[in-house]
Amino acid sequence: MAQRKVKRVRPWRTGRRVFRVLAVLFILVVSVVGALMTPAVQTYLAQQLSTTLSAELGAELRIGRVELRLFGANRLHGVFIADLNGDTLVAADEIWVRGLRIHPDAHVLEAKRVELHRSRFALARAADDPHSNLTNLLEKLSSPSGSDTTTSAPWSVRVAQVDIRDLHFSHHDGHHARLPFGVDVSHVDIPDANIIGRDFLLAGDSILFRFDQLALTEQSGLVIKQLAGSARVAPRGIKVDRLHLITGGQHPGSTGSDIRGDIDLRSKSLAEFEYYNTKVFMSARLDSSRLQFADVALFAPDLEGVDYLVAVSGKVQGRVNELKGRDMDLYFGKRSIFRGDIEMTGLPDFPNTFIVLDANSIRTDPGDLSLLPVPPFTSKATLVLPPEVERLGRLSFSGNFTGFINSFTTYGSATTEAGTLRSDISFERDTVTKYFELRGKLATDGFDLGKVLQSKAVGRIALDTKVAARGRDLNTMEAEIEGTVPELGLAHYTIGGITLNGKLEKNLFNGELHCRDPKLNLDFNGLADLRGRWPDVDFTADVRRMDLRALGLIGGDGYSDVAMQINAKGQLAPEPAREDQAAGGELL
Repeated sequence: MAQRKVKRVRPWRTGRRVFRVLAVLFILVVSVVGALMTPAVQTYLAQQLSTTLSAELGAELRIGRVELRLFGANRLHGVFIADLNGDTLVAADEIWVRGLRIHPDAHVLEAKRVELHRSRFALARAADDPHSNLTNLLEKLSSPSGSDTTTSAPWSVRVAQVDIRDLHFSHHDGHHARLPFGVDVSHVDIPDANIIGRDFLLAGDSILFRFDQLALTEQSGLVIKQLAGSARVAPRGIKVDRLHLITGGQHPGSTGSDIRGDIDLRSKSLAEFEYYNTKVFMSARLDSSRLQFADVALFAPDLEGVDYLVAVSGKVQGRVNELKGRDMDLYFGKRSIFRGDIEMTGLPDFPNTFIVLDANSIRTDPGDLSLLPVPPFTSKATLVLPPEVERLGRLSFSGNFTGFINSFTTYGSATTEAGTLRSDISFERDTVTKYFELRGKLATDGFDLGKVLQSKAVGRIALDTKVAARGRDLNTMEAEIEGTVPELGLAHYTIGGITLNGKLEKNLFNGELHCRDPKLNLDFNGLADLRGRWPDVDFTADVRRMDLRALGLIGGDGYSDVAMQINAKGQLAPEPAREDQAAGGELL
């Protein structure tokens, strides 16, 4: 049997063949990758993908040009996404995405960094649609063809870093009519916004985001120059921790707000922000902030027209119509400050707002008070002070205030340039007739009454009295007074030791007055009316001593004491007395 010859395969030839195969595969891979990295190929594939997705979605999706990079951000140019009705939902000149990952099963989209340049986001909800155009598109995208979209799980979007420049954002909800004034959360239009931040999360109806910088102008007139903080936006409200907000002035020459602290705005739904005054519960901690009420007016339209700046720190809770402030420091005007607690029920209707104020200290002056705006604020009117109040000068107060601005009870101590007053007073003013009624206790150790009345006839007064008064001002006031007057300054002498119980008007007294002063010792009971040309009297007086010279009634030197008993009725005039007039006296 012949032996078959076996051909021997050399190992080096086998290795060379394997190398050739690998080289060919490598060249193919490099060629494919190189082709894929070619903008023309990338754009072609993106356009084919756009066409496919548009057909599946039933909505237009366009990508003008694509740049996919192994290193660096992938870039999309000329991006356009329409909603299911064919209207613009998202459009951007450029979108840069780094580290993009999509998890279809978990409905999660992640990216390390997203940049949008010159973009448009038009969120809308039709009047006959329960969902927004974005929700409808995402539900269709996440659901298999023909499936029930109502059972699909929502997508979550996570982005580590966000940089958005020149964004035009709008949100229009056809379920709600437009508001004529202020920020309308159902109809928002922000033509130009710049947003830089991190840790963005969109999950269902909630958004979490840490703002490093935000600037925008809203169609209502709200101008945000700077916003920083950690924000949460959800149907249950808006919360921002470590907030720093700077706004622009609403009116030419006005200063905007500068808010620092933590703010939590709670509601049952974002739609309740249309009824901000009554529906949205606020909880805020403010640190060394500056609040412009023109900004507040954009969320509380009843304040439209107000332009007033206060510096504030403290804690605020409640709805606008039921607001409480604790440990508050308020600075307003040039020299005014309030420190204490305050509760207000009924804002922004200030005349009908019930106020409970516990003031550790209030300091102000007529100049600052006269600049306080009063409703209607569109009239730009400010508080008009009676002349007597202006003459009080700088005012400080500590105590309690309870009631309305035209009907209240107050007790405490007020110090003015005319002196210090201690009060426990109930006050009520009729807004139609302008008459006021005042009841309570009033005391002072020394008050310059002549300065306030602008009269040289009286000066410093000290008193501890019960008072019931009525009138339009001090000149027309009628008062019933009971108490003591340890000091009453007249033009030439200060009388002490007075007790009285009677009715007092300007240049009129009707009642009892007793005086135990070294220069004047008397008991008076009756009427002394000095309002006319000649005094009209009906009184009895027992004058045990009256030093006429000391009281400034006569001049010169020598003995001037008078003692008398007087029964007087009628008019003290240089005319013959009528039969019904009688006067008697005895000089001792």
